[in-house]
Amino acid sequence: MIEYREITKADDAVIAGIIRDNLKKYRLDIPGTVYFDEGLDHLSDHYGVNGRKYFVIEDDQGKVIGGIGFAKVDFMNETAELQKLYLDDRAKGAGLGYELIALVEKEMSDAGYKYSYLETHDNLNVAIHLYEKCGYIEIDRPAEVVHSAMNRFFRKALGAILASAVLLSGCAGMGEKGAAENANETLADVQENSVIEDGQRLQGCEPGVWE
Repeated sequence: MIEYREITKADDAVIAGIIRDNLKKYRLDIPGTVYFDEGLDHLSDHYGVNGRKYFVIEDDQGKVIGGIGFAKVDFMNETAELQKLYLDDRAKGAGLGYELIALVEKEMSDAGYKYSYLETHDNLNVAIHLYEKCGYIEIDRPAEVVHSAMNRFFRKALGAILASAVLLSGCAGMGEKGAAENANETLADVQENSVIEDGQRLQGCEPGVWE
């Protein structure tokens, strides 16, 4: 059973390794990315304060296999930044990326944010596909970007249609294709009928991992 929890100091080295392995694989082990952030080896010190949160995901054996976080965006009103969504290679292909995004969006919404923002790079084409499937819309490059190597920027309204909320009904284990298809089908149904207001779940969704 997949479990989620907030990061602790014991997770720092594992998460830093997963992030660096992913960036190196996609040729982003370069200045201007999180790869060279001074605090990457101590994420538990950065998150958990000032409204910042980072969640790790564990496999059936209790091993950390990925994570995702968020923090306030100072240069956008009512906006949180989706940060450091990375999975161990062995965890990919099971729809966990969709589930992690649903988790962090729920946390953002509960914290009072109305929008989610993220920065990424052309090299991370699989991630970009995931974000678009989850309802993120590409925007122009903000002037305040910290990681200068990033060249793709996305935003999503959390108070409207939460495409990724369908994962509360248990998309994990369906595989990426199955999870995406399920998300798109449910999103189409919602768009045809109504807009979901803040705090509401799609009809028929189970509490899932959030409770």
